[in-house]
Amino acid sequence: MSLINIMEIIRSKIKNKIENKDYNKVSNDFIHGFIFVFLILILHIMLDFNYIYFIFPKYSYTGFTLEINEWKLFESFLFTIIISLILPYKNKKPTDFLVVLLFLIAILPLLSIYPLMNNPREYFYMIILSFLVILYCRNMPLFKIKWVRINNKVIIFSIIILVIILFQWIIFRGGLKYFNLDISKVYNIRRKIGALISISIFSYLIIWFSKVFNITLIAWCLYKRKIIFAIFFIFLQVLFFGIVAHKAVIFYPLIILLLYFFKKKKYLNHYLLLSVLIIFIISDLFYVMADNMWPISIFIRRVFFVPAKICNIYYKIFSDIGFVYFSNSIFSSFIKYPFEFLPVHLASVYTYGEPKTWMNCGFLGASYMQCGFLGMILYSFIIAILFKLVDKLSVKFPNWFAISIVVIPFYSLFLSADLFTALLTHGLGISLILLWLLGGKIKNGEKYTK
Repeated sequence: MSLINIMEIIRSKIKNKIENKDYNKVSNDFIHGFIFVFLILILHIMLDFNYIYFIFPKYSYTGFTLEINEWKLFESFLFTIIISLILPYKNKKPTDFLVVLLFLIAILPLLSIYPLMNNPREYFYMIILSFLVILYCRNMPLFKIKWVRINNKVIIFSIIILVIILFQWIIFRGGLKYFNLDISKVYNIRRKIGALISISIFSYLIIWFSKVFNITLIAWCLYKRKIIFAIFFIFLQVLFFGIVAHKAVIFYPLIILLLYFFKKKKYLNHYLLLSVLIIFIISDLFYVMADNMWPISIFIRRVFFVPAKICNIYYKIFSDIGFVYFSNSIFSSFIKYPFEFLPVHLASVYTYGEPKTWMNCGFLGASYMQCGFLGMILYSFIIAILFKLVDKLSVKFPNWFAISIVVIPFYSLFLSADLFTALLTHGLGISLILLWLLGGKIKNGEKYTK
């Protein structure tokens, strides 16, 4: 056998190996893509099932109705399939996770109740369009980030100093006398403790602590493998829940731990969907076996269906009485607010006949409240820019760490806050600044790596 023949055989084997590798890669991607779509469809079915058999029968007095429209049911599942096919199922950058989270907690519940409550078609289509604007515009070019040279130890130490000042303020104001770890009793003491400690700048610091500062400290300790310190700050979060009496506070660290434990997984979004599916199943089994609605009420009704219902309430109210045109926010000094009650109370009047509750709404309803469908597109474009900014600010960190810093403020924006409220009050702006500062070069010029 000649040398030429031997080389030809080797070349042929190498070529076959490469082709097989490419085939295996394509096959593997197809399988994971199919699993991703399948999980979303199962979650949609689970949402529908829970709404029909648990949420509507038990909570119809809060405004949940059941008027199934078969054509809208077909539309709902059709859009679920289409969107799930274009969503990123791989996690190449932080917003691949954030955009799936947005779809999961904000868009999918709206897809579910669209036919079940026979909600307006025009608003439903604008919701889909708004989401598509965010999904695709987040990939647009953005200006170059100019980093600052600040030692990260200075930043972390500064956060700790603010935390100490906050706890000193709480102790000084007597905030510990209402300390409570019983989730069922939080509504009895929330307003009392709020009146004591939520004063002036401390009203912002209280929210920033639970959503940004302490979460950053937990993530930083995990990133640096300082597990003992991470446990301490998680304990501090639990302690803070006992003080401020907000249920969500105690669950925030669980999101960070989920991100950390699955940090090396390329298909992190699969684990996100699977985790939610497991929560659904456990909640339903808890009710069936123990006749207790608490898990369904907390994890399914409150997280998924209440924000979706409030979005449609905002649409119905402000399509009837007119828009706010930012008169309740940054332009309040120039534009007079036109209504008797604040938006959160208008929604309560619409639902209960009196302004007895605060019904906060995420950006999908708040944007319509400001200036209609134009506002929805404007907000979506701004959020796409914020998403792009997160990706740009995250280049020096692992994806899981960058997501950890911003995920809770974005969660608030998705479900319960207007855009400008989320940027200031809920700490989204602070979280982006922290990501920018932590991502800068340290004094010796060393950069963080993936």
